[in-house]
Amino acid sequence: MSGSAAPAAKMGAPMADLIDVFRRHAPADFRGADVSAALEELVARGAAAWPRIAIDPQAMVAQAARHLPPTIESAQVAADLAALHAADLHLACACAAGSKAALAAFERTALQSPALQSALSRIDATAAFADEVRQSVREKLLLSRAGAPPRIADYSGRWPLATWLRTIAVRAAVDVRRRGGAVNVPSPDARSAERLAAGETPELRYLKHRYGAAFREALGAAFATLDDEQANLLRLQLVDGLQTAQIAALFHVDRSTIKRRLARCRAQVLDGTRQRLREKLRLSPAEFESLAGLVESQLHLSLARLLKR
Repeated sequence: MSGSAAPAAKMGAPMADLIDVFRRHAPADFRGADVSAALEELVARGAAAWPRIAIDPQAMVAQAARHLPPTIESAQVAADLAALHAADLHLACACAAGSKAALAAFERTALQSPALQSALSRIDATAAFADEVRQSVREKLLLSRAGAPPRIADYSGRWPLATWLRTIAVRAAVDVRRRGGAVNVPSPDARSAERLAAGETPELRYLKHRYGAAFREALGAAFATLDDEQANLLRLQLVDGLQTAQIAALFHVDRSTIKRRLARCRAQVLDGTRQRLREKLRLSPAEFESLAGLVESQLHLSLARLLKR
């Protein structure tokens, strides 16, 4: 799994520097964690997988630190770093830096992979369609964004790069089909959310009026804890209207697997929203339970609005 370019010069960095980088970019709660060995091992695993593609180890550490999930315990940070897909993170960092060898490897092993082609063929089997989707993905992931790094710098390493890419590519494929006139049929969850919104009670309207701003702020913060894989799965269901069986077919997994993944995504947002509201508003138990009902009833509709942005 190595690049085809000539061997690149090794780019080392003192561990003290890597720890400093980690502490600058990690969530505040994790900056005191003892992760020296995990950082060293992460960099070494990536370099071993791609010995001909050089990166700045500090960039790799910064990318890993930025995307640590805020839901883990501080004591688990080292284990979380050890579980990252180091080879994929190394390649993504090199692509974000504009390495020609890395971009060629990404094209060969990811964009042109049989697995991605199979997923796209389930939507439209024509070569022209696959080419258009791949070009859309290249533009989304590999081009700089108004002074910001390319979106591939958002890759966390928590999922295999192929899985992360396939989720983004399927979303791009749905967009391409929509531009071509494909009809978007709302999913059962989307229709349920619409019915809830249409049939709100006076009590629900009161809660929305009184706590609406706090709810939107808490929901946005909880939503931000989702990674790209999770957000895109929700988008396929709530915005693009795909059934769980359709999503499962695209990713070559069974329907129950997709249902569990979607349920975990919704639970993460719901629990995060409730926790933030509880901490901010300090309501009585009875008041909070009423508000919690609002959160749950509005979750799908509110998520759909966030995902459409």
